[in-house]
Amino acid sequence: MTKTALIGSHPGNDVIALVTGRYLEYIGYTPTIAHSVDEILQKMDIHFDAVVMELNLGKPGSYDYTPAKTIYSQTPIQAGVTNFIGFSGNIKEPILIEGMICIPKPFNLQILTDALEGRI
Repeated sequence: MTKTALIGSHPGNDVIALVTGRYLEYIGYTPTIAHSVDEILQKMDIHFDAVVMELNLGKPGSYDYTPAKTIYSQTPIQAGVTNFIGFSGNIKEPILIEGMICIPKPFNLQILTDALEGRI
């Protein structure tokens, strides 16, 4: 069974979305890309096994992680049905921020895999 992943990347940041999507495909996920919190929320009407997104989606360069907190607070994620991985250029190593698994960007693909498989 193919797993599904929703990628949230800044509008115009097609390189991150493309590379992340291709890698997720390589490890067995079918990716879908969204460029805003509203778009992610709309797409979450269907089940995703993982959400991988910019912590500050729509606010590049800022330390405002409200976008990620908004998505993280959704029921499927809180219930453990959907994995949540946030990424940002503002952090230097994998950490937990208010319960969210967060990895640095640009990210090491092994770290992303470890996060998706619950090893972080």
